[in-house]
Amino acid sequence: MSSARRTHRSRAVLPEIHARPAMPHVSRAASAIFALQSTAGNAAVQRLVRLTRPPNPPTVMTRPQRRAFVRAELPARMRRDGLVIIEDMAATSDALRFQTPAELRTELIKRVTMTQVMRDSQTMVRGKKAFGYPFTNPSLYWGPRVNVAAKDYWLPAVSDNYSLRRDQAKRRTLRDMPRSLRHTVFPGDQGPGYDFGLSPQGRRDPYEAIMRLFVRQPPHKRSLVHCDYLVSLVHFRAFMATLGKPAFNSRIAAYGHDRIRLRALLFSELEPGSLARPGLGSIRQVIPASPADLVVGDHVYFWNHAAYDIINRTVGNAWRLENAVLVERRGGRDYFLGHGSGKRSEAQMKAKLAREYNEVVMRALALRRRAERGSASARVELRDRFKVVEDAGTWWIRGRNPLLQVDVNVELRRLRPAEMPGLFNPRDTSQMYRVRRPIESS
Repeated sequence: MSSARRTHRSRAVLPEIHARPAMPHVSRAASAIFALQSTAGNAAVQRLVRLTRPPNPPTVMTRPQRRAFVRAELPARMRRDGLVIIEDMAATSDALRFQTPAELRTELIKRVTMTQVMRDSQTMVRGKKAFGYPFTNPSLYWGPRVNVAAKDYWLPAVSDNYSLRRDQAKRRTLRDMPRSLRHTVFPGDQGPGYDFGLSPQGRRDPYEAIMRLFVRQPPHKRSLVHCDYLVSLVHFRAFMATLGKPAFNSRIAAYGHDRIRLRALLFSELEPGSLARPGLGSIRQVIPASPADLVVGDHVYFWNHAAYDIINRTVGNAWRLENAVLVERRGGRDYFLGHGSGKRSEAQMKAKLAREYNEVVMRALALRRRAERGSASARVELRDRFKVVEDAGTWWIRGRNPLLQVDVNVELRRLRPAEMPGLFNPRDTSQMYRVRRPIESS
């Protein structure tokens, strides 16, 4: 992301400021109402933090005051990231409104936890790591699972008790299969749509059940889940950090243990929900005006091209989209971290998406060359496997994207990174896709 982050915007966004009693655990020096508020000009964007000490009128909170707030309110292990994040919050033109110092403190804790836990989940220490992908190197022969440290807290259990699976014939069979079918080789592996529920021990202590999933393990014993499962757990860790163990366990007991299933989109349980089905109310969805308005700690999506799901249907490669957390801003550029993606800039993420798209396209292009030389079988394979057909001398990818529910009709060719939707809505690339962030800045 370019340095345009601080020169974007031409319209002031003036949030309403409300007064509520300060929370008892907030320091006396910060017993005030803060609002991160933006004003904008054509050449530059100025961000203001307003401080009110009723009944006095609001005054602008200076950068030293923001830094003093972080030092007073956050534990030592969070202050370095907290100082970066509060300045990044002050640099967005989105309206981030806080009705009490406690709300600002809570949001900072969530954002710091998101960045720290996401980084920790991807860190290898002496050959051990907390998370991997099912059926993907270095955990190629093992399916979805919770790690061995958490095995007593989640169900179903790993049927072969984390064996090394040394059967060479089965290993060869598995390697030759698309990822979507690899669960059929070794008995007991869950297939697509896998999930895990809390065991009786996990129901007694859901806090510990989640924490144990982050214990580093060797490849066959670590937690093997996809990116949306992991980012859900990272969101839960952020929620847990604001409550502590006893309060979190009480909240989950009241909320319902059956609703806490480790699955894709588990983070939806942390949203406000509806009157009929309230959620835990820790995060919300927003649509930023531009990538310049993202804040460190945001959960974002990087989308592949809509045609990828069509041509990749039987291949089963990853990277239809990547859930990622904005973990760093350095030199005017944002860096994002996904599950297995490594830390990348927006441009690097889009380049990775294009490489994955083009890898599948190259398989189809090889078949196209055979079809153009007269191979009927290649033409059939293009149609049946890749949904590619010839029309008036041009080869097209045609089908319906099941995730986006859109019809696809694009030419079969390699795509450039700039043609990837990335952070933008794949249905309408004129606007950003939604972002999940703490609910406090409403």
